[in-house]
Amino acid sequence: MDLTAPARPPAARTGLVDVPPGHRFAPEIAWLARLGLLDVRPDRTFGPLQPVERAELARALFRYAGADDVAAPSLGMVADDVSAAHPFAQEIGWAVRHRLVLVHADGSFRPSRPARRQELVLALHRAIGSPAPAGRAPFHDVQDWHPSVEAIAWAAGAGVVRGMPDGTFRPSQPVTRQALAVLLRRFDELA
Repeated sequence: MDLTAPARPPAARTGLVDVPPGHRFAPEIAWLARLGLLDVRPDRTFGPLQPVERAELARALFRYAGADDVAAPSLGMVADDVSAAHPFAQEIGWAVRHRLVLVHADGSFRPSRPARRQELVLALHRAIGSPAPAGRAPFHDVQDWHPSVEAIAWAAGAGVVRGMPDGTFRPSQPVTRQALAVLLRRFDELA
């Protein structure tokens, strides 16, 4: 045994079949799973590269906030395509009421559609009170006219998002389950 070797932090143990301790985002995924922000499948898989549906995003934000808002959605529906009987109606209703995840202009929520990266950043930006960004968005694919530019610039300046190796943010790409874990964890560390 060499006691002079530098100590290495222990690998994060997730208890998930598809997220071994050496996984790049194992600590963030373990944190997300431990808090129960996304459901783990019965076979103990997480699906790190699977997209997060909009209903799942609403549920994750609801759980993260520790919300216990049991108010029934107004008029029996949250959106044209989400009735009060929807399994995530409470969480979607809460996210809509707090303007974290919005209903589309046509009145639909589209709960099973993958959430986009810009939607997650917008939700986090709104959750913290929509602070002004310290600078411009540093990504090649986020121009000053982009509808989410302020939220993306804030998230980049705060260290919540770092972008892709090619200098892009890819705002319209689906949020993966591992990306949700990473961004929520970084957001949590702001406090």
